[in-house]
Amino acid sequence: RVYDANQHMIELVDALLNVSRIDLGTLTLMPRPVKLEATLREVLKELAVEIKAKNLTVTTESNHDMRPAFIDPNGLHIILQNLVSNAVKYSFKGKAVTIALQQQAESALISVRDEGCGIPADQQRKIFTKLFRATNATKVATDGTGLGLYVTKALIERAGGRIWFESAEGRGSTFTVRLPVADKRP
Repeated sequence: RVYDANQHMIELVDALLNVSRIDLGTLTLMPRPVKLEATLREVLKELAVEIKAKNLTVTTESNHDMRPAFIDPNGLHIILQNLVSNAVKYSFKGKAVTIALQQQAESALISVRDEGCGIPADQQRKIFTKLFRATNATKVATDGTGLGLYVTKALIERAGGRIWFESAEGRGSTFTVRLPVADKRP
């Protein structure tokens, strides 16, 4: 329990620091070509204990000819960590999480779908705001900060991308991200 509490505190401090840097405009990002598949594998490895504890089936789908995304590597890790950990956290035990990576012209699409509690329709407009957690989410997982999706959206937009979602309460959510891919930059 001490270890878990310490990890939660570290995550909270990191999230607060990221929010402060975003709000102050001091977040330094160094975009470069980054392979999505490699970063996703790292994130899934980090979440393996939580995935096993909930008996989730995690499926990844990917175009094997994916071009690297043009984004800060740490920013991409935070984005994937937040989206996949939310899918794991809010999924019902024994259900599935599906992560799809697709190449679409000059963009990379990342889709994270869960079979969890979903987001109530009347609260969906607030989902990317600071410190917001849906009322049903607080019943499923008590340890969230309400900062992850705010930080995620800011990092995606700073990279020239976009995020959106579809959700139905009690049936799960799908978050989709569009990021620019690397071209032949010097």
